[in-house]
Amino acid sequence: SIATIREGFAETDREAWYNGKRAVTLSVYRTGDQTPIEISEAVHAYMDELAPTLPAGVQLTASRDRSEMYKDRLDLLLRNGALGLLLVMVTLGLFLEPRLAFWVSMGIPISIIGSILILYFVGGSINMISMFAFIITLGIVVDDAVVVGENIYHKREEGLVPYRAAFTGVIDMSAPVLIAVATNVIAFLPLLFVSGSTGRFFSVLPEVVISVFLLSLVECLYILPAHLNYPKQEKSNRLLLLLGKIPIFCDRLLDRFINGPFTWLLRLSLSGRYVVAALALAVLVIGYAYWDSGHINFSFRPRIETDSIDAEIELPYGVSMDEVKRVVRQVELGGIRALEKNGGQSIMIGMRTDIGKGGSNAAEVSITLVPQNERSVTTRDFSTAWRQEVGEIAGLEKLFFDFLVGPGGAAAINIELSHPDPTTLELAAADLAEAVSRYEGVTDINDGFAQGKPQYDFKMLPEGRAAGLTARDLGRQVRHAFYGAEVLRQQRGRNEVKVVVRLPEDERNSLLHLEKLLLRTPDGGEMPLNRAAKVIQGRAYTQIERVDGRRVLDVTANVIAGKANENKILAALKKDFLPELVARYNGLSYSFAGQQREKGKALNELLTGLCFSMAAIFCLLAMLFRSYIQSLMVMISIPFGLLSALLGHVIMGYNLSIISLFGMIALCGVVINDSLVFMVTANRYRDLGMTPFEAALNSAARRFRPIMLTSLTTFFGLAPMIFEESVQARFLVPMALSLGYGILFTTLVILVLMPVLYMIYYDLVGRE
Repeated sequence: SIATIREGFAETDREAWYNGKRAVTLSVYRTGDQTPIEISEAVHAYMDELAPTLPAGVQLTASRDRSEMYKDRLDLLLRNGALGLLLVMVTLGLFLEPRLAFWVSMGIPISIIGSILILYFVGGSINMISMFAFIITLGIVVDDAVVVGENIYHKREEGLVPYRAAFTGVIDMSAPVLIAVATNVIAFLPLLFVSGSTGRFFSVLPEVVISVFLLSLVECLYILPAHLNYPKQEKSNRLLLLLGKIPIFCDRLLDRFINGPFTWLLRLSLSGRYVVAALALAVLVIGYAYWDSGHINFSFRPRIETDSIDAEIELPYGVSMDEVKRVVRQVELGGIRALEKNGGQSIMIGMRTDIGKGGSNAAEVSITLVPQNERSVTTRDFSTAWRQEVGEIAGLEKLFFDFLVGPGGAAAINIELSHPDPTTLELAAADLAEAVSRYEGVTDINDGFAQGKPQYDFKMLPEGRAAGLTARDLGRQVRHAFYGAEVLRQQRGRNEVKVVVRLPEDERNSLLHLEKLLLRTPDGGEMPLNRAAKVIQGRAYTQIERVDGRRVLDVTANVIAGKANENKILAALKKDFLPELVARYNGLSYSFAGQQREKGKALNELLTGLCFSMAAIFCLLAMLFRSYIQSLMVMISIPFGLLSALLGHVIMGYNLSIISLFGMIALCGVVINDSLVFMVTANRYRDLGMTPFEAALNSAARRFRPIMLTSLTTFFGLAPMIFEESVQARFLVPMALSLGYGILFTTLVILVLMPVLYMIYYDLVGRE
């Protein structure tokens, strides 16, 4: 069941060390039909058998592999999902009759199990993202069931027989529930069309959510009414009697609140409706002005710290292995000093050094720390301390400290320069790198230019040509002298042995020997190389990057979270420095590459998808209400939802990221549901002959319970993820923040603002 086993390092120019001891790595790769956990258990069992047979002094250590992290993350999400499900069921049980709460909550496992079957048939899998998608749906999936179930329960309380109550209750709410689920599905559709690594990483999320929503619609319209078609029975069991008293007590408290403070506040708001509308508009303007002023930073990907810090080292091509080891040792000593100042060896699990990784001029030093809850210093602060202890190292091409997890891993700042002349391009890149270094919090700056390997060019002199030598003769004789000329191939068993002739090692180990090399002339004479040709010392490019046929260099840098923001730095460079740089070097052009390029593409795709989804949602609402103005009134909840999501990020101390935007776009469909339920009820009251004031007041009071329940279940379903502090799941938290806080705060606004807008609507159309 194991696909590949890659043995330890066989290259002579590569070394690995772990905690100061020579190390060899054995990597095991699985086949597609074997789970990582099964492979991990098999490998660990084999290690237990192998350990007693090893020679003295040889230590066998299993690193924390991906399968163990996979299992931890899955357990973490399962724990959060179970807690979220419990909170949702408790919330339903507090405000709904026990039997009703049970059948409403049963929509969760029915929809999720059905979605798992669909996921299997489309070739998906249970992974961290699909598990997170199920957690997202825990609270949202019961929204339609709450609305339908509460309406059926209300019909029963009015005196209808169970069958008629179930039938009438579901028919009354079928249209708004159908539209509500459709808006949820449409809101998640744009996430399916995001390209790049981030889009591929999260592609399974909308697939799972959409399938759960569609199955929940079938469940609440056809299965739930059948379950609620039960005769009213006297409770004889004490436990059932006790459980039945809890929702009765909570229901009485809720009725007192609705008929008391809420109704008083709503009457006051409806009387001063234009003042309330002006205040709501002012809140929107202030909130978005706060965001636009730069107080809320935006990072394309969430910057989540892991427990391991990798110092990636790159020196110029052609340096000796001794020089690489010297620099590596300097970096190691810096890490040891940083450890001593932040808790000593007690906070470290191990230090690993890999020399030759990525080339003979590259190396990597990794320090793995104990989990965050067992140390006082954060990974970011330790990385900063390590960088300071290392200091400046002359001659380095790159020194990059990486301690982040999640999709991606590119430099935060990546500016691509293009110019037809390589020399001009290198000068411009150096100037740009120097300008980037002036900003506080910017580290790991790389101008993108590598000197390349040393190279010696030969230019024929007149004396050499006069002796009959050609460039081909010169090149062949130099190659044979230093590399060797093949004179014999001999078969030895299954192998073929090549025999080459070249100068002794002590005659080809310095540039002096090259210059004094004797060349054989066509007439049988000899001539020193320095008389036949001129030796020009230079460097050969190890790589030449082109984009659309243009020569480019990438100037990259990283930023320290909390001290700098890449978007603000790039905006400042674009405004102040880059136009000056383009004017200084005629023919120079620039563009933002790396994360910025992917960010721009992803944002454009999300914006395009959002425009189409909003147009589709508007059309659905217009079909339901047969009014463009009422459709716009319902969609007014969207900007308040987005503002609530921003507020949630501020409260929890998170920056905005592309994951936050995923949640905000999904929120645009979910947040409409409460406004939709209110508007449908208000229009029905108007059809019964109520005045606009009475319709607005009574519909808000009548739908307060289902609106409140749908919001609370959504928030509590996501609450465990929102407050999760584990590193393994924190890069998923921004989406949960956007949905959870967006729904919670918007509901408080909708319950007052929607009746106010409903009254203003009838003021404008002039009808009583």
